[in-house]
Parts: sequence; structure tokens; C-alpha cells
Amino acid sequence: MAAQLQDIEKHHQKAIESTKKQIHTNILEFIEHNETSTLDEYLQKRALFLEKVWSDIWKQRLVSSYSRPEKMDYLRSMGIDVEELSLNQVKKSFYQVLAHFDPFEAAAWVRDEYGETWGLITQNMQSSRKKKKQKQMKRNWSKQVLLPAVSHLLEEKYLYFYLYVRKYAGKRLEQHLNSGTRYTEDVGGTLREAGIFQREYYSLVASFLTEFTGRMASGYPDSDDWTHETYWDAYYEMILSYVTKDFKQIVFAELPEELGTLYEQQTGEEWSYQVFKKSKDIDLLLADYAEACFHEWEEDVVSSVLHTPQTPEEINEAWKQFKQKKEEEKERARREKAERQNRIAYIFGEEYEPAQKVNTSYILHFGDTNTGKTYTALERLKVCSSGLYLAPLRLLALEVYEKLNKDEIPCDLKTGEEEKRTEGAAHVSSTVEMFQENRHYDIVVIDEAQMIADKERGFSWFRAITKANAREVHIIGSPNVKEMILGLLGEEADVEVREYKRELPLLVRKKSFRLKDVQKGDALVAFSRKRVLEIAGNLEGDGHKVSVIYGNMPPESRQRQMENFNAGVTHILVATDAIGMGLNLPIKRIILMSSQKFDGKRRRELTTQEVKQIAGRAGRKGLYEQGEVVFMENSKRMKRLLEAQDMPIQVFTVAPTRSVLERFNRYYKDLGLFFELWKEFQNPKGTKKASLAQEEYLYSLVRGTAIEHRFSMEDLYSYLQIPFSAYEDILADQWRRVLMSLVNRTDMPEPFVQKETLEELELSYKSVELHLMFLYRLNKPTEAYYWERVKKELADDIHYWLSHNIKAVEKKCRQCGRKLDWDYPYSICQACYEQGQPFQRYRNHR
Repeated sequence: MAAQLQDIEKHHQKAIESTKKQIHTNILEFIEHNETSTLDEYLQKRALFLEKVWSDIWKQRLVSSYSRPEKMDYLRSMGIDVEELSLNQVKKSFYQVLAHFDPFEAAAWVRDEYGETWGLITQNMQSSRKKKKQKQMKRNWSKQVLLPAVSHLLEEKYLYFYLYVRKYAGKRLEQHLNSGTRYTEDVGGTLREAGIFQREYYSLVASFLTEFTGRMASGYPDSDDWTHETYWDAYYEMILSYVTKDFKQIVFAELPEELGTLYEQQTGEEWSYQVFKKSKDIDLLLADYAEACFHEWEEDVVSSVLHTPQTPEEINEAWKQFKQKKEEEKERARREKAERQNRIAYIFGEEYEPAQKVNTSYILHFGDTNTGKTYTALERLKVCSSGLYLAPLRLLALEVYEKLNKDEIPCDLKTGEEEKRTEGAAHVSSTVEMFQENRHYDIVVIDEAQMIADKERGFSWFRAITKANAREVHIIGSPNVKEMILGLLGEEADVEVREYKRELPLLVRKKSFRLKDVQKGDALVAFSRKRVLEIAGNLEGDGHKVSVIYGNMPPESRQRQMENFNAGVTHILVATDAIGMGLNLPIKRIILMSSQKFDGKRRRELTTQEVKQIAGRAGRKGLYEQGEVVFMENSKRMKRLLEAQDMPIQVFTVAPTRSVLERFNRYYKDLGLFFELWKEFQNPKGTKKASLAQEEYLYSLVRGTAIEHRFSMEDLYSYLQIPFSAYEDILADQWRRVLMSLVNRTDMPEPFVQKETLEELELSYKSVELHLMFLYRLNKPTEAYYWERVKKELADDIHYWLSHNIKAVEKKCRQCGRKLDWDYPYSICQACYEQGQPFQRYRNHR
């Protein structure tokens, strides 16, 4: 019992010491925040802390210092039955027995300990705080004022300071060249004398620095690998030492006087060289500067180094001459920049002012999807003696071409990929990129004018809208493009605005959708070709007849798929958002499978206009008197977007034209410079520049080759603008090889044609299409006729594959190949996910 009591007293004393330390820390914190407080105020405000601090520390000491058996032994010695007690009950009983063992009176101790010294402690802390604050102020001043000032000075007067380094190192170089011994290293690694230095052997300082000094130098820190020292090692250390020590006086003398005045105002201390010299920040800055000077010096010419100005007066004179030369260079650069900017303004800037058409009437059709805008404009086009329809998609151009010819109105088709002539045609259906402003028509119809905001293609709509040459120009677009179109046409233009409202109601269905719930007239919209094929494959496997539409599908195949859906051969449509752009289909219900799409750079949420374009395809007058839409994700947000008013389009895209290239060609002949100047060009307010990324990429494939040298700049740029999938290696290589064949005047290489898989069929179609574009440009109709047949066969093969093989497409785990449910959200199964490493899980998760 006596031993136990003695042990408890030992812990009791340690608890008192811990309590005193904690109280002392608390007092210092209190004074820190209450500079003028008295001891009585401390005791009053921290009474609760003083009351609890001892009991908390004593309890912690008792609980943690003894094992359970020791606690039980002590309790037994006190006559307490502990056999039935739990661990927590033992702890609690042990503390309760000893809780009042010689309690420490914290408040009384504070009064005795600090009663006479409270004022002194307060005073010392105030003094310490003041010194700390002043030290921090100096540190801040050094980093925020002195360091930037010295850095700017070293940069502004780089040559001036370098001349001092050059003078210092040059003296030693002259001594070494005059009286030094030259050494060579034999095969065994031993140095031997090889006479004296011949200064005429050394042109650059670097050539001398490879010579040996005759001393040994450490190879690596903390290693036994020793090598022979070169003058590179010696001069590096020499220049570093000079710049970080003696050189400081030179830098200090050049600092502006107002810097010292500012220091004295902010710190209350006198500014001097001693203050400057002690700055650690300056040491680090000068160490970096020394390295820059050394590298400058090793590239210097020996003869120039040996004739460096020696006196401060000579150095100042050299500096003045350098400054004058620098000013002259700066003025020349300023003039060149101004001239360059004037040329950029002339080359690009004049192109983007709308051309005013005096004898043209503009009829503007604004409304949401499926409101009859395009139908109304086309009915007017039919009765005019000549007309041009400009579409955003080849498929729409093809649809109008076929519709007009079916209605016995002869019409030609002209897209970047194909041309179809009809005898006696005065009408043309074309993609908007094929617009030619020098052709005159009775009427021009420009569809989907909101595409003017597209970052890659928008300029084609700008050109068509502002430069269409016709008696009537009909412009069709969504309501959010209205103000921009009116602004482009100007107040003086003859403008009639027609606004359309949807006649068929569009209902948002809240009920959940499952794939087995599909009905005739449903269109399921996803945002990738892979997803479209997976969903269509699942539906075909369940016995449904399905048509599919996606962006890369050949227009002929897409037309066949649409015809099947229109004729009732298929009952369900699975498509990408390609159906949102003017395609008229008998759709009763749109099921939007996702609320996000990948736009070529990132996955993003759909916009208001995209939701309206897609959902608006539901409903067909005379067949489905109301349209329905189901949102599979974020239904509340999607419904808000559908019902929201579109943000007005305020920016459109501009791109270079042939006129721009002609003006550029008057000054320059380098297409690489053309792309540089385009990036420098400040586009007009309310516009954005086309990136020209594809053109620049294709140019990189032929730059500096015979292709660039052979073609005129205008012709080469026109080849860069050919619309094809340039980032597919096979097609890019085909494009380059065709151009090389034109240079060498050899036969064009045949396109890629393989038919094993759907992917190969689609790539083959693109390859043949690219081949045909070249044939039409080169006016080779006979060859084009053969390849048009091949292209049609490929389109038929793609249609056949989609009609007969699509049920074999399944959603599978990309790691183990296990079949996944159609709506499983990830590309690997749960088992593979759980087996993968953490970083693999992150990468595999969509």
C-alpha cells in the first residue's frame, strides 16, 4: 500500500507540472490577445478553465498511467469488490477514489506565481511582439519591394552589370593564358604537362574552359569518385563567389534613392549597404544571376573578353552606346509591329463587314423545331424561276433535291462530296459551305441560321446571310438568332419577320422508361455511335424492327434507314442528335437517353437549344397530333431547359476567305505565317475566330515538302479546306499521297476499300468519298462515275449490315467480354472493376 501511494504521489507531482505548463501557455495566449488586461481580469475571464484544467489533467494521468490489474489491486486494497466490474467501471471507480487526492488549487497558484510579475510579462511580450512585427515587416519589404527592384535593375541594365563580371573574369583569363600550364590526360587518366597555352587556339571562352587546371575536383557530393578539375569548374565557382559578394556593392550603388527613403519610412530604420547585404533574398537572386552571367561568359569571344572596358568610366560609356543601340532596335521593332498590325487589319479586317444588298427583300422565319418554317420557305422556292437552298447537312440537301425533282422542278445537288446534275435545272440544293456569292437567283433559302454560332462552320452562314445575291432571301432559324440576323442586315434592309409557334402540343412524360416499353414511333436518342448500335442491337434481339441514324453514316445509308422508318418497315428509331437538324420523321415519342454529350473536347450538359431541337422532333401532323418526350437523366433539369427561353446568340464565327488569301499573298508567301497572323488578328466585336485547327494540322503534313513548293498558296489552302475526317490517319495519308501524285504527275492512289466490319465499311466510304472530291476538282467525270458506283455499293453494304447484323451488337465488358445490360452505365463489369487497382478503377469509370 505504501509503495502504491508513493507511486501515486509521483504521478500527482507530474500532473501538477503539466497543469502549470498549460496554465502558463494559456496566460501567454491571453496576454497576446488582451495587451492591457490585469491579473484579476485574467482570473475572472478564465475562471472556468482554471477550475477544470487540474481535474482534466489529473484524470488523464490516472487513467493512462496504470494497467487494469494495477487499478483493480488498488481498489481491492481500498475494500472495493471489483470482480464483477467491466473495464469502464474499473476506470471510473479508480478515478472516483483518487479524484480528490490532494487537489491542486490553480487560481491560488496563479495569483501567487504571477502577482508580482504580471506587468513585466506583459511588457516583455509587447516588446517581443514589436520586434517580431518589425522583423516581419523587414522580411516583407525585402520580398515585396527590394527583391523586385533589384530583379528589375539586373534585367534593365544586364549588359552594364555583365561588363563588370566580364572584366573580373577577363583579368584572370588573361593571367591563365599568359602564364598558365596546359595539361593533357593520358590513357591511364594521369595528367601530364603539355607546354603553355596558345591563345590563338581559343575562339570562344567555352573552348578554353575544357582545359585542365592541374588540380583534382570532386566528381559527386559524398562520393569517392574524384576527377581532374577543368577551368569550367574553377570559373564557375569564381564568378559565383564574385557576384554574391564583391558585386553587391556595384548593384547597391545603382539602386534608386527613393528605395532607401521608402525603407526608412516603412521600418523606421536607416537604409544602408549593411542592410542590403544581409538580405537572404538578394543572395538567392544573385546566385541565379551569377549562373546566367557564367553561361553568357562561356559563349563570349576570347578576344572581346580580353579587351573589356576596365574603368567605371569606360564601362559607363560602353553602357551608353549599348542603350542607344537598344533604343534604335526598339524603335525599329515598334515600327515593324505597327506595320504588321496594319497589314493584319488590311488582310483580314476588311472581309467581315456585311455587304448591303439594295434590291433584295429578306423574309425571316423564326420558330422552334417542327413549326413549318422550312416548309413555308420551300413552297415559295418552288414557284420562283430560279432558286438556291442552303442546308446544314448533306442529307437535308439531298432530301430537298429529291423533293423538288419529284415535284417536277428540275434541281441540281451540290455538296463538298458529290454533284448531281439534272437537265434543265435552274434550282440548286446545296450545303451552305458551297455557297458562291457571284451567282444570282430569284430566291435563296438559308436553313438553320442559328448555326452561325458554330465555332467551326459559322462563317459559312455569315457569308450566305450577308452576301446572298437574289431578289428574295429567306432565312430560317430558331428564335434566339433573330436579333443577330436583324443586326447583320442593318436598319436600311427590306425585312419581313415571320414568327412560328408549334401547333402540336409537346408533353413531357414523367414515368420511368424501360427498354421493353418501346412503342411504334419511338425515337431513342443517344450521343455516340457505339451507344446507338448497342441499344439498337438490344432492341433487334428482342424482336423489334429498328432503324438507326448517326453522324458518320453515309447519307445514302441514312436515307434508306429513314425511308424504312417512314414506310413502317421499321417501327423504332435509334439515333444520335443528328435527327435534331431538320429531318422530318414520323416520331411520336422522343426518349432522350442522356443529359450530357461529348462535344469533341469534353463531356458537357446539353444546352437549351439542343434539348429543344431534339425533343421538338416528336409529333407529326396528321399522324401523331401530340408529341411526347421522356428524359432518362436529370428529368427536372431537362424539363426546365425545354421550357426555358433561349439565350440570344450574340457571337458568330469568322474565317479566312479567298479574298483574304489574295491580300495576304501580296505581302507574304508562307502559309505558316498566315496561320500565325490569323491568331494575332483581333476579330471584330461580336465575333469569334475559327480555330483553323484542321487546316493547320494538314499543313504540318506537307510543310517544306515538294507539295508546298509545287502548288500556289491559294490552291494549297483550298486543299487544306477539303471537308474530310483529317484526324483519321488512313485518310490523312491518302490526302497527302494524292497531292504528291499531282506533284509528280502520276496516277492517283486508289482509296482504302475493306468490307469485313462495319468500321471498315464506314472508313472505306469516307476514303472513296475523299477520292471523289479530288476527281471532281480535277474534272475527271469518267473516273468519278466508276467510284460513285463503288461508293453506292459501300452505302448499300452499310445499310445491309445495319439491317441484318445489328442484333449481334451487344454491350460487353471491355476487359473480360462479359455481356452487360443495355443501361449499365460503365464500360467494365463490376467484377473487373473490383479486381482493378485504384488508378485503374478511376480510368475505367466513365
